[in-house]
Amino acid sequence: STNYGTNQAAEIFADGTFKLTKGLSLTAGLRGTYEHQKSGYESASVPGTFGILLYKPSNGRMSYSDDYFSWVGRVALNYMFKRNNAYISVSRGRRPGVITVEAGGDANTMEVTKLKPEIIYSYEAGLKGILFNGVLNYDLSMYYYDWSHFQTSTLQADANTLGLKPVLDDAGKAHSFGIEAGLRYSPCRYFSIFGNYAYIDGKFNDKDENGVEQEYAGNRFRLTPKNTFSAGIDVNIPVKRSYNIYVRPSYSYKSQVYFEDNNRADLTQDGYGLANFTAGVRFHPKNVYYEIGAFGKNVFDTKYIIDAGNSGDNIGMPTYVGGSRSIFGVQVKVGF
Repeated sequence: STNYGTNQAAEIFADGTFKLTKGLSLTAGLRGTYEHQKSGYESASVPGTFGILLYKPSNGRMSYSDDYFSWVGRVALNYMFKRNNAYISVSRGRRPGVITVEAGGDANTMEVTKLKPEIIYSYEAGLKGILFNGVLNYDLSMYYYDWSHFQTSTLQADANTLGLKPVLDDAGKAHSFGIEAGLRYSPCRYFSIFGNYAYIDGKFNDKDENGVEQEYAGNRFRLTPKNTFSAGIDVNIPVKRSYNIYVRPSYSYKSQVYFEDNNRADLTQDGYGLANFTAGVRFHPKNVYYEIGAFGKNVFDTKYIIDAGNSGDNIGMPTYVGGSRSIFGVQVKVGF
């Protein structure tokens, strides 16, 4: 079988920045788009009963097309003071609509799946900069995203195979509230410590834009941990003018994640943390430098998975993809 797709688009856009006062600027942009989407399906010859179940036969190429008109834009206010930057922004984004075509109950009919474009309104504010003559670097931000026609996929019953098949689906309205913070403290040029934290509350709304209760109401987004953080130390000790020793241990953590938007209990990974490090010696005589080091990833051999479900889930046998086990190694670098 063969799937076909043709997308054509024409766009017009404008974007500019206006300096209102010293340090204060306003950025605004707007983009208009016309899209023509065409999708098709063809399966000219299907051998055997099993092949017919997997690839529905069609009487030639079947196709369906549609047109879309859309706009996206942004407005951002930015204020610079000394070595710091405060900003606030509002924007409207869009993911194109989806059209898929496949053969229906017989070779002369077709099934068309059509999703509306996904629309997102985002609101963000933040503050970042450098304090105490470069000793402290910081980055703070807060945001809220509001989705309509959130595009996802679901497993639905297939009357032809008597099993399940992945189908593109409109999950309705969703939202995400997040806070991110990052700090780096460098009391001297040879030592620094850093840390980053992120909180994301990404969920599907209880009701869609028509007030109808949603199937995924309250579910969290796939692959979206609620809490993540990382921390580390960077030590760079000069021994002589020509070489130095460095040590960089770090640790990162992710809370529970789901691998599907339906939040199935068997397709999830509990929170886990990974420890890593690099260490070595760097020589830099004249214009050439040499580096000999060692590294370790997932030092404590934490067991976790990075994906679950996949094609095996179509027949009730989900597969699981394990994360990398412990890796230790040495490396040699030469630079000019």
